[in-house]
Amino acid sequence: MLTFPSLLLSIWLLAASNTGSRKARRPASRRSDSIESSSSDAGNKLGRRRYNRSGSKRSPTSGPNNQRQNSKPDSDPIRLPETTSSNGVRPTYFTCRHTYEEILIKEIQETFGKNIPLSSPAPGLVECLQSDIPALFDPVYALQSLPECVVVSADSIKGLSDAIQGDELLFSDIVQTQLREAPRASLAIHSLVPGMFKGQPNPVMGNRAEKVVENLSKSLKQTYGAARNQRSDDNVESDTTGERWLLQVLLLAPNLAAASLVKCQPLTTHYWPNWHLPAGMAKVDITDRTMPSSAYRKLMEALECLRIRPHPSTTAFVVDLGACPGGWTSVLRCNLDCKVLAIDRSALDPALMKDPQVEFIKGDAFTFEPPNAAENTPKQEVWMVSDVIAYPDRILELIGRWCGGRWATHLVVTMKFQGTEPSFADLQTSIDLAKSLGYGCRAKHFFNNKNEVTLMLIQDKEDGWASYPLEPGVLGKPMYKPLLPSR
Repeated sequence: MLTFPSLLLSIWLLAASNTGSRKARRPASRRSDSIESSSSDAGNKLGRRRYNRSGSKRSPTSGPNNQRQNSKPDSDPIRLPETTSSNGVRPTYFTCRHTYEEILIKEIQETFGKNIPLSSPAPGLVECLQSDIPALFDPVYALQSLPECVVVSADSIKGLSDAIQGDELLFSDIVQTQLREAPRASLAIHSLVPGMFKGQPNPVMGNRAEKVVENLSKSLKQTYGAARNQRSDDNVESDTTGERWLLQVLLLAPNLAAASLVKCQPLTTHYWPNWHLPAGMAKVDITDRTMPSSAYRKLMEALECLRIRPHPSTTAFVVDLGACPGGWTSVLRCNLDCKVLAIDRSALDPALMKDPQVEFIKGDAFTFEPPNAAENTPKQEVWMVSDVIAYPDRILELIGRWCGGRWATHLVVTMKFQGTEPSFADLQTSIDLAKSLGYGCRAKHFFNNKNEVTLMLIQDKEDGWASYPLEPGVLGKPMYKPLLPSR
């Protein structure tokens, strides 16, 4: 007969045995999960999108079976695509300022139709799977494009490099022939990872992506003169002319890369896709002095995009409309050494008010006429820049006055919008208006723009204006290092 202490001991031993049995079964369950997640199909599940087809952010618990996805920042934020097949659609990627993915998607859909298959697989990235969209389509809200990518996989850096160069879709016979005939030092290579699109200084996988590109560059130099540095006896072309090729490698995962190779479209002074700036992003922070306002970054980004600048040797003066407190004027004076006519109802920063090369004129930006207003065409370059706070109808009026009077050869103007959405109709009207008045116009939403777009206008070249190239490092520099051949 069991005594009471013996009974308690038996109950305790039975409970411990059951607990141990349960613990012993847990590792088997974990091993099963581990094996499933290492399969090729499960690899895509691990990188399941955090942004849906409309670009809006999904709940972290919206995965299959309502299981919480890995919430560690940038651990695996991108939906991994299938590798490209010979008869499959080659995806095009667009980069943009994070939180503007939905607007970029809306812009593309308004241009090509609501049924265009679009998604935002990662912050600052939009994927397009429509094959009949023009390869060099240039959306206002896109900082960079990666047209017609191929997607390759390999376990090693050299394997990824070899897979990219050996891809028959990317390096077709026609492309190889054209690239062999391309000028020396005309091929740039950009390494990209998803963290760049949020402006992260040291994004995850960044070093690995750079090594893939470096390995690829060494191999390409053996075959293509376009990948080699320019010789000293070569006829050096201007930074704003000549043929340009761009190879972009977007590392989606350590063993997966999307690659795009395209002959860039020459615009008035620059190229699309952006040949100089990986992800289309420029580092434009001024740290050696205190700036009157942070708005100066928008002007610097515009000039980095245009690849030209107002210069004392060619520019009579620059008009800064709505100049107070002086962020744009400070860039024009301290970085570019230009004479500035600053127009505003309020005075500028005291240091600028004392600058002998800054002429402050108290007045209305919308009624001001420059000293050369009576001339049909300026005898020298005249730039007008404006970050004035006004809605689109006033900006259209401003463009009409300045371009209609041909008061300036170059204009950089921001158009601000009411609410949270841009007006694509007003943007198109401004572009059409500039064209009708003899100006080329490009609209772009830069990384430092908010609910506004920068308009860059240049008088038609037939008027004889030769824009002054922007020297490297005078303003900003690429936020991420491109692999550019020495020119």
